[in-house]
Amino acid sequence: MTTVDRTGCSAALHGTSWAYDRHRCRCADARAYKNRWHKPQVRGTGQHGRDRTEPDQLSIDIALDRARLGGPPPLLNVPERRTVVATLTAAGWTAARIALALGLAQRSVVRHRTATAA
Repeated sequence: MTTVDRTGCSAALHGTSWAYDRHRCRCADARAYKNRWHKPQVRGTGQHGRDRTEPDQLSIDIALDRARLGGPPPLLNVPERRTVVATLTAAGWTAARIALALGLAQRSVVRHRTATAA
């Protein structure tokens, strides 16, 4: 086992991610452990590694079918929700009916309508 130089580290515990997070240990082994087990989160990626900031036509079609047939509301990202709200609005649905079908607040539907119209 190799010895780690801990001079200059004032932490009470050393060498683990807990020591890194809670006790501010900045020894080489604590940093290595932190980087090994705690990968940085990449914002904007979601299910199955696809970028969740872009609308997916399949998700939009499923959401429209579920809204029309009365199924459970799907999980959609914001661009997909705006597309579905615009499509259902063009079909003559009220904000209350869209909100009920998508599991949203009525105010959210109104905000999506104004964002799409702008």
